[in-house]
Amino acid sequence: TTTVGTISPEPSGIGQAYTVAYTVTSTGGTPTGNVTVSDGAASNTCTVAAASCSLTSTTSGTKTITVSYLGDASSNVSSATKTHKVQ
Repeated sequence: TTTVGTISPEPSGIGQAYTVAYTVTSTGGTPTGNVTVSDGAASNTCTVAAASCSLTSTTSGTKTITVSYLGDASSNVSSATKTHKVQ
């Protein structure tokens, strides 16, 4: 299961990096590998263990931030979303 935690700062400005916190859990053990964090245009890939990833949006508006876990040998693919405002 993937969940999106805090997004900081909230709101952010155009071209300003913000941090997206996330958790990935599994009944199959400790998940490994990567997650992709995206606002629909910009994206970044970080490790599951990092528990957060920076993203920079290049346009203003309310963004749907998607954190997608790519899965591993004992954990399934999962994703979660949260809105974030870019001014």
